[in-house]
Amino acid sequence: PIDLWQIALPWTVIVAAATTALVVVLRGGRTDQFQTELAVAMAALLIVSEVLTHIDSLSMVVTSRRSEAMLAEVIAQAPIGIARVDRTFKIIDANPGMAQLLRDPTDVMVGSTIARYLRTDDRAFAYEKIGALMSESVASIQADNLMIRADATEVWVHWTSTAVRSSTGELEYFLTTLEDVTATHEAEESAEANLVMLERLNELKSEFLQGVTYEFKTALMEINGSSELIRDGDGLEASEVKALAGDI
Repeated sequence: PIDLWQIALPWTVIVAAATTALVVVLRGGRTDQFQTELAVAMAALLIVSEVLTHIDSLSMVVTSRRSEAMLAEVIAQAPIGIARVDRTFKIIDANPGMAQLLRDPTDVMVGSTIARYLRTDDRAFAYEKIGALMSESVASIQADNLMIRADATEVWVHWTSTAVRSSTGELEYFLTTLEDVTATHEAEESAEANLVMLERLNELKSEFLQGVTYEFKTALMEINGSSELIRDGDGLEASEVKALAGDI
């Protein structure tokens, strides 16, 4: 930033010199021709310098306004929600993406607190996160929250908030972005549910195999015992052998 005195100082010198020369002339004094020509030349150079500086300043202003317009267009067309929030968690302004995400008109959102779109259980968590950002312990924060839209529907959002401070370090506002991650969150929940189901199926398979293994062991022990009796039994009658064979 350029202070006013920095711009006015060269002209103050010219005005002071001209006033001094005028006072000298009015009092009947005479000015030296060389000094007069030197003063005129310096004034002309100063004027040219000021004009060139003014042209450069205008060029910078035009460039800055173009950049601002381009940035405003990018923010307006952004597919994510972007908002500025003050230290009391009130929305200062928001882009159309934010209004579309939360299904609330921009003019209604401005002036409302961000807590309006948070569940009661999540407000303390959000305030705690933003409090850490306010205390400068972190540069930015991000988290996932289930937010309530203006039409009472719910949406999972991934939000990021960054503190914007002045040149003196004073907090001016929070720049917050919100992105709809409902599909991602539902996919993760579905994958987690599928994993739980697979784990349960694996447990059932293990239980089934254990049961089948036990039943096979029991049968094999009986087959083995009857076979040994037939093999080693010298005094077995034919009916007993047939009974053991039937058991096998």
